[in-house]
Amino acid sequence: MKKKIISLFLALIIAIGSLTVSFVAFASSRTLILGTKITSAIDGEDDLCRFIFTPSESGTYSFLSYNVPASEAYLFVRENEDGKKVYKQLAYSNSDPNYKENGHNQLQFCLTYHLEKGVKYYFDAGWYLSDSRTSGNFTVMLRCDVYDSEVETLTVLNDSKLSIYSDGEWQTDADGNRYFYYNISKIISNLSVTVTYADGRSVTSVGEDTVDGYKIDYKQNQAYVHWYPKSSPDYKSNILTVSVLGKSVDIEIEIEPNSMNLVKGKVVDMLKEPVQNAKIKLNGTVLASTDSNGEFWFYSNSSVLEYSVSLDNAIKREFTMLISVDDKKNDYRNLPIEICTADFSGDGFVNAKDYVMMKKSLKGEKFEKVYLQYKKCVNFSKTNYPKLTLGSR
Repeated sequence: MKKKIISLFLALIIAIGSLTVSFVAFASSRTLILGTKITSAIDGEDDLCRFIFTPSESGTYSFLSYNVPASEAYLFVRENEDGKKVYKQLAYSNSDPNYKENGHNQLQFCLTYHLEKGVKYYFDAGWYLSDSRTSGNFTVMLRCDVYDSEVETLTVLNDSKLSIYSDGEWQTDADGNRYFYYNISKIISNLSVTVTYADGRSVTSVGEDTVDGYKIDYKQNQAYVHWYPKSSPDYKSNILTVSVLGKSVDIEIEIEPNSMNLVKGKVVDMLKEPVQNAKIKLNGTVLASTDSNGEFWFYSNSSVLEYSVSLDNAIKREFTMLISVDDKKNDYRNLPIEICTADFSGDGFVNAKDYVMMKKSLKGEKFEKVYLQYKKCVNFSKTNYPKLTLGSR
């Protein structure tokens, strides 16, 4: 039972990401010979057999069990982490999803993974269920499904586009900034992936997870490089990487503004200095954050809406913005939004309480700079903001 719980836990973790672990005991440790069945003995529920393999050529390999129902396998590499050698888990299998094609038993494992030439890999295998056999002979084999050298080219064609602020959801990145995360399922469902082998044979898959039976990997890093329309100021790239059998192709995903209009603005403090990291919100949703120049931008339909700008230690300000169908009329950076940034107590009113908090938390030049802001805002509250409307009909 103990091994079953561990197996289920590790299977869950590998679905989330890489896992670094270390096993302390193995029934045996042997070197795999490609295409050769190897039988080892396992004695005890918690035993695993370790098999070692260093490929002489990069390719997609499958590690299989034979005549061993309810079996499982792990794949590891050994890496340096904080000066220590640790085992990093790459893959896990406790069944063969293609057992009908493989002529294999579904309850036996078939661990398929792309291995790199010259890297030492560790395959650990054992029984998956405690109520099955826990000791006896255990037969495995490693085969190469296809070598990278057999794949001539990988061609990826995409004619789908994503729409701004749809086909996804709002998320927060590691720096605490809100961004729109695009779901790539719409792209994948229409993506054409063609593998051409060295012998001239080509196989094409459209909207599938595999091509010619081999897994297609899709990778993107929206959490770090956010996706935008090319017309937006923050656009860098919208890259989706498609990989099959060691070959990779980068494709650019187009984000359409559709009927959305680009809006630009600027936020300054009461001394007319740019304010960084101020949040522009609509109905509580953050649409944009100001940069080091106090500037912000976002896309919106042409409309008349009530927005707000807020920041730590600042009194929130509400304003109205009239968004035109003409983007040139939506650039309000020459009409900056002023906010009071001396509300250290967060009570919406600048008074002596804020001064005491400033004295405790700030020293030297930092205090002097903020003190000037405080003097400009003393006895200030939200009601002191004049009504602000940007744009005209």
